[in-house]
Amino acid sequence: MRRSGRNWRSSIGKKYQEIYRAAYGITANQQDAEDALQNVFLKLFGRPPSSGFNKDPEAYLCRAAMNEAVSIRRRRERQKLAAGDVNDMDLPLAAAVWGGGGDTERLEDLDRRLSLARDQLDPYLAALVTLHYDLKCEVKFIAKIFRRTRPSIVMSLVRARRKLEKLMMPASGGTQ
Repeated sequence: MRRSGRNWRSSIGKKYQEIYRAAYGITANQQDAEDALQNVFLKLFGRPPSSGFNKDPEAYLCRAAMNEAVSIRRRRERQKLAAGDVNDMDLPLAAAVWGGGGDTERLEDLDRRLSLARDQLDPYLAALVTLHYDLKCEVKFIAKIFRRTRPSIVMSLVRARRKLEKLMMPASGGTQ
């Protein structure tokens, strides 16, 4: 039996605070929780309701709000990660390719060029490089964080390495 439009709207009004609290529990941010509910209602008004909505509108809206809240939280986390300054991480010099005493100047030059190249790299690519090469995260884990496929992460890492290689070339041309 389908509920009339007026009945579900009045029923939702009573449940709005509960749905809001569920979204707030996920986002931990008042504005994001409100955005989640607003997005759910906009989507609902933009298309015909599904059968799940017709069966139990309160449960449907609560589930939809929680899913939207998770999406908003993940989007915020990705934005923070991409916008974060990944150059502040300390990289031990002992982890470098050269470890001998005579290579100190060359190592310092390489470290300086890498730092400059990372400053010029797209924040998303810089975050991928940091996660994969510095923090040793697996591609599968990085793909989950950014909600991308593994092949797209691999291709982005290849693109980042190529870009870093070009950016690290000495001004005189070629590597030594």
